[in-house]
Amino acid sequence: PIHTNVMNVEEEGNEVEQLRESVTFLTNQCAQLDEANRAWQQYQAAQLENFRSKLQDYLSFDEDASFDIIAQQIVEQISKEREDFNEKYEAIEKANDILRSGTSIFIIDFFYLLFFSM
Repeated sequence: PIHTNVMNVEEEGNEVEQLRESVTFLTNQCAQLDEANRAWQQYQAAQLENFRSKLQDYLSFDEDASFDIIAQQIVEQISKEREDFNEKYEAIEKANDILRSGTSIFIIDFFYLLFFSM
């Protein structure tokens, strides 16, 4: 029984030593992950600030706007500009159709001036 107790104490000592090594290893790993996380956050903040500075002349947004909010505003702006462009394009097409049909307001004005200003 004494021999068994000595073996148990030795095994427990080994187990405690392994646990200490594991705790030390995990503590070091946590410190490395914390450092990497801080570096990533700094990088992200710098990228966001760079992104904002490039867009500030084109979009107005809150200082605290995230990438997602800015991206949504860009999509909305593109959609609005596309809609405006399509409306202008349709108006130009209609004017072009009128010009092609020969019933242009310019032609009507010309004939009006030609015939009624005499």
